[in-house]
Amino acid sequence: GVDDDGIDGGILAFETGKIKKKILTRGKGHEQPEVGSEVTVHYVGTLPDGTKFDSSRDRDDPLKFELGRGRVIQGWDLALATMKKGEVSRFIIDPEYAYGSEGSPPKIGPNATLHFEIELLSWTAMKPVTDDGQVQKKILQKGLGWNRASTFAVVTVSYKGWVKDNDNAFVDVKEKDIPLNDIDTFPEGLQAALGKMKKGETAEVHIAAAYGYGAKGDEKLGIPPNSDLIYTVTLVKFEKVKEIYALELQQKIDIAHKLKEYGNLLFKRGRSRQAFTIYDESMKAVEHEKTFDTEEQKNSVDALMIAGYSNCAACCLKTKEYPEAIRACNEVLLRDQNNVKAFFRRGQAKAYRKENESALEDFKTVKELDPANKGVEPFMLAVQKRLAAERVKQQKVFGGFFNKVKLVSDQEVQESKEREEREQEDSSSSSDSESDTEPVKIFSREDGIQLTPAGVNSSAANEGHSAARSQVLANLMNPSTV
Repeated sequence: GVDDDGIDGGILAFETGKIKKKILTRGKGHEQPEVGSEVTVHYVGTLPDGTKFDSSRDRDDPLKFELGRGRVIQGWDLALATMKKGEVSRFIIDPEYAYGSEGSPPKIGPNATLHFEIELLSWTAMKPVTDDGQVQKKILQKGLGWNRASTFAVVTVSYKGWVKDNDNAFVDVKEKDIPLNDIDTFPEGLQAALGKMKKGETAEVHIAAAYGYGAKGDEKLGIPPNSDLIYTVTLVKFEKVKEIYALELQQKIDIAHKLKEYGNLLFKRGRSRQAFTIYDESMKAVEHEKTFDTEEQKNSVDALMIAGYSNCAACCLKTKEYPEAIRACNEVLLRDQNNVKAFFRRGQAKAYRKENESALEDFKTVKELDPANKGVEPFMLAVQKRLAAERVKQQKVFGGFFNKVKLVSDQEVQESKEREEREQEDSSSSSDSESDTEPVKIFSREDGIQLTPAGVNSSAANEGHSAARSQVLANLMNPSTV
């Protein structure tokens, strides 16, 4: 926000002079509301000639709104962020930060400069729970201490949930003991919020649909598709467990394995973001261990680190965070230079980024390491088609210059086409892809192929793959097999 220190009744201009501010009554303290805070204000709005067009004071009804979310004109979002509790200020806001060329008929004409006297009565801070801000909470009652519930802790909670803009609660639970990792009870966003609450804390949690019940909703609970949710939740108490650093080495390894299996469950349920966090937590449990009692312990830690990064890569492919997927695969290959899954997943991430030559090299390495691997061949063909198309385009632009320098050989393209034809002849109508895995497009329509995350060709519903090929693909792409 903009600080008013050192201003004694003068004019403060910001946004290159488009918004001007004069403090009439100074506020208390130094804190200012942040984006997402619910602010409560009184205001009077006038035109430059003094004509009043709106006033909360006349109605004796303060206005509440969420700051920085576009609920009000842009000038207000910017202006309120400069204020302190109890402050009264006068703002002059240019049209581009108000109602612009359209105005707000009948009271506000086109290109109108607006004057507001605003008093910031109070605000309640909304704090982001997730990095993307799609889960936020505001503390209604502060908790005690600094400890938070661990992933597998049993929590005692009371909570009530509503669909946003609907006053009818779909759930109302009083002081119930529930494992925090119970994904059948808690939607992803509520789990995330509970994991950041203190004992005795009560909070209001706002959850975007993607972290609630998603595009499907929940018919049993009466939650429509794509519904944002609001919960009030009290974390009464939780089971206290030892911190990871205080455990013996074998206990750390056991916890890491348990976390990995939980991550696999989350991934299968489609909660890839949350699975990524759990896989990361699994690796953190053992990543600094250098001294081992047995060779078996060392091998277990090595395997956990490889599986963790590999599974993180699979999550990143799901969430379309391709640079992160590539980095995770690189970490696997530092530890296991012949890891087929890492080359396969890195190749997919590169292909998504249109890094076609590099992707093709990774796919070729998969075939070199695992000649029987059929799952990689559709990916290779799609990338080869792209490169061939690029070569044709370059030939048109540069004439015969590139005839001698080929991005991919005609022989390679022909061989890939022949392989595809053979596979189509041998294919059956059955497919072993997981029932909870929805087909997603890996490459664009012009690449002539559509694939599931497991690499299954689904460009035509009646062209399946053999059971053996499907099993290879499932083993390659399913984190639970790591």
